[in-house]
Amino acid sequence: MINETIEIPFEGIDPNVIIQNLQKIDIKDCLNGKQFWKTYGKWELLSLDQRNKAIVFWKSNINEAKRQEVLNVARSQLAEEVLEDNNRQAITNKHDKARLIHLRVDPSAQGDWTSALREKSRAEIDNNSADANPWNRYSYKI
Repeated sequence: MINETIEIPFEGIDPNVIIQNLQKIDIKDCLNGKQFWKTYGKWELLSLDQRNKAIVFWKSNINEAKRQEVLNVARSQLAEEVLEDNNRQAITNKHDKARLIHLRVDPSAQGDWTSALREKSRAEIDNNSADANPWNRYSYKI
């Protein structure tokens, strides 16, 4: 049986981001004069042989300074994505504000909201009546 696990030498950074940045390296910066494969898109879609080739390229076809540059660019890209995601989650739109106002004004709406979001038993899921669904009760109040 062939062992299909490979140690990924990218210091814990997402291999997809590394692959994108390896494709941007100019041919003059490659030690053997060959660029990284343009057909290698996502790490998950690569075969075991392609992954090995990507790791060999990483270890032997670019110098240490260029590897550090690729790692730094990848880290900054990931940090930007996290920041963008945090900013998107921090935005409260008018619909969120309306829900919050209704929850504060009508205390029974808080109960419906809580029961709508909690884990349900099989019997509660199978009950098809309109009264049993907390989302319906909550929407009638709004």
